[in-house]
Amino acid sequence: MKTDNYTEFIKQYTSEDTPLLQLLRLHQHENNVVLHALLYIEECLSGTRLAKDAIRYARAVPLAESNPEIIILLLSRWAELYCRIGQHKEASSLLQHANTLLSENTHEEISAALQYAESILSGTRGNRTEQEKKLIHLLDELSEKSPRKKFYLFEYSFFAAKQGRLLAAKEQFELLKNLTSPALPEEKILLVK
Repeated sequence: MKTDNYTEFIKQYTSEDTPLLQLLRLHQHENNVVLHALLYIEECLSGTRLAKDAIRYARAVPLAESNPEIIILLLSRWAELYCRIGQHKEASSLLQHANTLLSENTHEEISAALQYAESILSGTRGNRTEQEKKLIHLLDELSEKSPRKKFYLFEYSFFAAKQGRLLAAKEQFELLKNLTSPALPEEKILLVK
């Protein structure tokens, strides 16, 4: 895939609220190892692909030869997968690499994906305080116009509800009620309540 095609994918990701898995499926016909690896990781995270298969495919990606933003997204999601299977050291290594790719031109939605993965790593290591700080920082940094903000707002609301922080969860729930869309249906938002 040429840089222009990455640019189109990144443009869609940063300007639409289409869930990442759905967006990747729209691009799966493209013969591109990076997008396919990201698709496999997303499928694994959604429970439809084995982790070992997704990781094997992701390891084959030529990281240095690709668009930095798509690689940040890949590494962030891959790190989340590693967190889910208890491989914190590997997740940390991927996130460190992703951080080296950030620049002043990185879209805020791409940076948010990285920050979210870092919050997941903190949480899976048992540091809920750090996880919450990272989620709050992510929400503070992401502009109100970002189509991805509602997804992170949902994640923070769900986090607060699971921690028994009903006031914080209720405040976020009130904000979320106005952000329903096909990408974030009311049924999902009601999980926070």
